[in-house]
Amino acid sequence: MKKNVYHQESEIVTRQFEDQVELYSHNNTDAQSEIVSFLKKKLKTFQKDTSPLKICEFGGGGGDLLATIERSTLRKLELYNSELVLEYKKHQANKHIHFLNKSLLNSKMKDDTFDIVMVRNVIHHLVNTSLQETRKNQQHAIRELVRITKPGGLILIDEQVNNSSLACTLFFTLSWLATKLKIRFDAFQVTPNTIVGYLMRNELIAYCDACIPQKKWLANSFFRWAPQLHWKMTMLMNDTGAAFLAMKKPL
Repeated sequence: MKKNVYHQESEIVTRQFEDQVELYSHNNTDAQSEIVSFLKKKLKTFQKDTSPLKICEFGGGGGDLLATIERSTLRKLELYNSELVLEYKKHQANKHIHFLNKSLLNSKMKDDTFDIVMVRNVIHHLVNTSLQETRKNQQHAIRELVRITKPGGLILIDEQVNNSSLACTLFFTLSWLATKLKIRFDAFQVTPNTIVGYLMRNELIAYCDACIPQKKWLANSFFRWAPQLHWKMTMLMNDTGAAFLAMKKPL
């Protein structure tokens, strides 16, 4: 039987984030996301009416990003955290967050469901058995974000990218090997439960542009991170950073 092209190695990904529940249940770096500053301004004028705005985050862990957004605005919000790892249901940042145990690759959500959808450092975890199939997963995920967003709604992506094609290929290949050989090297974030399929920024832009033309985008920025010394020595993280894209779904 032919394998579903949008298969995710969910058992490995689930083990990784179950191991890191404590970290991602109290991740204060969420407040530093460009998503927060963007929505703090945008929600003042976005779709002014009396009904609550429906916001869904995929892979939100403990829901800290959703809770931070709620604190930053006076707008009425209806918050959803769609998370692959069921364990996080017990660790949501506040009682207003509706927890959904779903994968972005196969959410089975209805078209045009949410006013705002968002992902933060999730796309590089949508790994398949090869880098080529991983890229298909990632393209499909972006199409899904657009599909479940209402016309006129917002799709927000804050994603770690690596602008070296060689580094992206090496990270994927070596992380797959580490899972097979049960290798752990914490200094370089190598564990038996970690596989990453980093995109280059131009790949992410191209995948998003294929769904929504750039003239409909509200933001497109990149912040380069300063790598730690041991990463500088490998040169694999020298052009890594956070890409932020905000797109408006056409009416």
